[in-house]
Amino acid sequence: MLRYWESQFKLLNPAKNRSGNRVYARREVELILLVKHLLYTEKYTIDGARQKLDEHRKGGSLRPAARAALELQAIESIERELAELQALLDDRPVRTPRAPTVSSPDALPER
Repeated sequence: MLRYWESQFKLLNPAKNRSGNRVYARREVELILLVKHLLYTEKYTIDGARQKLDEHRKGGSLRPAARAALELQAIESIERELAELQALLDDRPVRTPRAPTVSSPDALPER
C-alpha cells in the first residue's frame, strides 16, 4: 500500500539507505497518516486526496494538517489501549471504543 501511495502522491518520497530500503522520516509518517485520514476517514478518492494535499501545500497548512493527523492517530491508539487496560482491570472482555468523529485534521484544537 505504501509503495502505491508513493506512486500516487509525489509528496511521499522517502529516502533510501545503502541497501535500498526506504527510510521514513517524521515528515513522511505525518503525510502518510494524513493520506490515510483523507482516504479512510474523510472518504476522499485518490484524486480528491491529492487535490486536498495540494490545497494544504499551496495554503501553507500541509505540515499542520499532517501533524494533526498524527495526533489524531495517537489519540485513537491511546483510547484503545486505555479501553483494553480498563477491561483487564474489570476482568471483562475487551471492547474497542469508537473513534471521535472529526471532520478534518484542521478541526482539531491547537495545543
